[in-house]
Amino acid sequence: MKKLPAALLISIIYLGCDPGYSVRIRNETTSPMYIKTAPSIESLYETGNIYYDSLLAIKTGQEGKLSVYKINPNYDLNLYDMLGFQPGLNYIPFDYLEFIKGNDTIILDSKEKILHQINPKSKKSRYYFNL
Repeated sequence: MKKLPAALLISIIYLGCDPGYSVRIRNETTSPMYIKTAPSIESLYETGNIYYDSLLAIKTGQEGKLSVYKINPNYDLNLYDMLGFQPGLNYIPFDYLEFIKGNDTIILDSKEKILHQINPKSKKSRYYFNL
């Protein structure tokens, strides 16, 4: 009889915990790269949040509706966090992403294209872009 309350408690704890994941970009080159987003990454966070302030530190400007960020070498930038098991089309907060490394540019101008470029292999609920 003592096992039943323990099993019930474990079940409640397990079912009540929503898993989460993050989608990131990592600059593994030896020179800076740039990313343009719509909407801005910081618009996903509340002002005063420590992460919000760090985003403003790497933001280099605005080009129309696009926000521009500089990603230094060996820097891991968290684009967004979400509850769930893996990235899905309905949960992508961006309409546009552009990655610029030297003379190479990758433009993802739809949620479908963005989702297609997210690496499906996760490391501890972290997903990275295939660039």
